[in-house]
Amino acid sequence: MQKFVEDAGIEKFRAKQIMDWIYKKGVLSFAEMTNIPKQAREKLAGSVAIGGLGLVKKLDSKLDGTEKYLLRTFDGFLIETVKIHGSKGLTICLSSQIGCPLKCRFCATGGMGFKRDLEASEILEQVLLFKKDPKNDISSLVLMGMGEPLLNYYNVMKAVKLLNSKDGMNFGIRRITLSTCGLPNEIRKLAKEELDLNLSVSLNAPNDSVRNELMPINRKFPIKELMKAIDYYIQNTRRRVTFGVCFDKRSE
Repeated sequence: MQKFVEDAGIEKFRAKQIMDWIYKKGVLSFAEMTNIPKQAREKLAGSVAIGGLGLVKKLDSKLDGTEKYLLRTFDGFLIETVKIHGSKGLTICLSSQIGCPLKCRFCATGGMGFKRDLEASEILEQVLLFKKDPKNDISSLVLMGMGEPLLNYYNVMKAVKLLNSKDGMNFGIRRITLSTCGLPNEIRKLAKEELDLNLSVSLNAPNDSVRNELMPINRKFPIKELMKAIDYYIQNTRRRVTFGVCFDKRSE
């Protein structure tokens, strides 16, 4: 950010002011950054935009108050972000890809095919859309929406680190959960990041035959290999790993 403002001919210290406006206050317009000179604001607004997601539709559940937001990216694709009201507070469920290539049988996203990875900025903006409303006191974030987060490793890690950074949103790392179908190589890589986030593995079956049918990724990385990677993760991070299951009679 410092390089960006300096390249624009603006004082370096303005970088922290911009970061504070965006990440601490949820402001996505240079015009509202009132402690930055008007001429500098106009110069910045003329060269770059903050955010590129537009709200298409909002759906409210009559059962539990869950809110689904359909968002359009700058290049016309659609993604979904979910706001969940729970006993422990407000959770935002974030997407990491447009579509998904893994084709899990029970997942609607897998049936739509894969379009592209989300940029780190697009992952962050899903949080900022809620951050700008002071009534939204976000207690936790889950990377559990559209896509497989570990297939978009670079952008997901960049977003997580900015969310956690004191110069970013300063959001507690232990309030962030990453949910994965189970990619052993990336799980080992994640173990070396020194991030105390929560890891959840979507297991969904007690054996390879059932999991192969439900989750095609298991044919490449069977349960035994996945468990070795999880053991490695636990040994290196001293963090618990949770497992997710879907309800399917073939798993009984």
